[in-house]
Amino acid sequence: MGVDNEDIRLRKLREGAEREELSSLVSTLHVDLEPLSDSPPPLPFSPQYDLVHVARYLHRPIMPLIDKLIKPGGWLVYHTFMVPSLGRPRRPRFLLNEGELKQTFPETEYEHYIYREDKLPDGRPAQFICARKKLEYSDVDKYIEKLMECKPLSEQEVKHLCDKAREILVEESNVQAVKCPVT
Repeated sequence: MGVDNEDIRLRKLREGAEREELSSLVSTLHVDLEPLSDSPPPLPFSPQYDLVHVARYLHRPIMPLIDKLIKPGGWLVYHTFMVPSLGRPRRPRFLLNEGELKQTFPETEYEHYIYREDKLPDGRPAQFICARKKLEYSDVDKYIEKLMECKPLSEQEVKHLCDKAREILVEESNVQAVKCPVT
């Protein structure tokens, strides 16, 4: 679901999805999130998503909402401007402080695959993070409980379970990596 307060951006998203024959997978919602930041948004959001992407936008009060929208095992891609301002935006409320994304989405809760502070081609400083929300063991316990009740796991749940197994097995000294395909 694409969410923005400007129709033109949502229209471009829909046009791009149509061009790539992905229209059935993309929905849009025209809404200004800033007035909703003090209470849970009454929006048709899924409880959680596999990917949340925030581009060139900062409204600190909704950072906890962004975190809650990401499923365990889901991804966050976030990039926006930071201090010092070398153009627009200029107001501090629209500029990240040094290390702010890394502090807001900490390594205790996220696996940081990429985090950097760099300059855009026009010279403005920006922060970028691409991180995966860690799976909790309680999630694995829920999957096992579901299987014990002979209930099937969803494809996403199986992926989460495999990711957690891989994460654990990689640390085992008696496990050896084998390149595929094995013939």
